[in-house]
Amino acid sequence: MDARRYRAATDAMLRVHAQDPRRERDADGEQPVELLYTRRLVAWIDRLESAPSEELLLAAHGLHLSRWTIPRDTYPRTRQAYHDWRDRLRALHADETEAVLRECLYDDATVERVRALVLRSTYPDDPESRLIEDAVSLLLLERQLGEFAAKTERPKTLRVIRRVWRRMTPRAQELALSLPLTPDGARLVREAIGASE
Repeated sequence: MDARRYRAATDAMLRVHAQDPRRERDADGEQPVELLYTRRLVAWIDRLESAPSEELLLAAHGLHLSRWTIPRDTYPRTRQAYHDWRDRLRALHADETEAVLRECLYDDATVERVRALVLRSTYPDDPESRLIEDAVSLLLLERQLGEFAAKTERPKTLRVIRRVWRRMTPRAQELALSLPLTPDGARLVREAIGASE
């Protein structure tokens, strides 16, 4: 790994994330939503993989690049529209990540590998793509479950948890059961996966 080039690329992506106008409070006060998300996602990658590849870490930094520029409410509230929105976002993230990597003079093979990870086009056969999926899923359960459940009907919340759970590896599922969830969040997860109290 060329440490200076890697730092230049990740710093550039973090600067983009810092432009997110949406804010979330953490221990350090109000922070841009996607900046916090990316730092937490990379932390999960580091926890799941003791020696993550440069490509995996670059993909984690680019996974939500400029996400706020295409809000969910610009698409109808249908299942198909949700998938269309998600596909458009992934293409945006991959394109913007590629632009940063090319500016930092990464070679074609690295750029294509990172694009594949950002697009998740190699899931589920690719171990690194599964690592990203595990990190995303754990972060969702850890940080987003409560807010999602508060504004979503319970049957839909349970369906989403089941879908997330099926995509996780057994190791990630084990880690998920040890997350410090709220009592309501823990009950939802247990109900969704059919676990006893």
